[in-house]
Amino acid sequence: MQISINDVRHAVIQTLINAFPQTPVSGDDIKQILEPPCFYVKLLESTHRLEPGNRYHRDYPFLILYSGTDGNEDLYDAAEQLTSGLQVVTVEGYQLNGANMRHQIVDGALHFSVDYGCTVTKETPIHPRMMQLHQTGGIKP
Repeated sequence: MQISINDVRHAVIQTLINAFPQTPVSGDDIKQILEPPCFYVKLLESTHRLEPGNRYHRDYPFLILYSGTDGNEDLYDAAEQLTSGLQVVTVEGYQLNGANMRHQIVDGALHFSVDYGCTVTKETPIHPRMMQLHQTGGIKP
């Protein structure tokens, strides 16, 4: 299974779009102040570590910022919906489970964190181990 960083990002953004169809979702750098309500998805520092064989484990931690319009009650409702909506995201037919979900309200905005992890395998090229051997034999008189 080969999953890229952008595949996971797009899956998280698409999950938010499906769960909150009336709320704009941005995954790019914020160049201007977005009008609330809106979501902003940021991938934090991802990790990639070697496991036995030709496998690697990747962790993708996300920070999702939500700016609401109705105060803390709206933010807590959004946190509840995010908790259930981001438990599983689908990436190229595979399901990744959300882990380490946590949230807090900072300066009137919801900061929701979730991590996704997966194991990927590096395909090794197949080289023939030996060429064919032709053997002939006979008896000496």
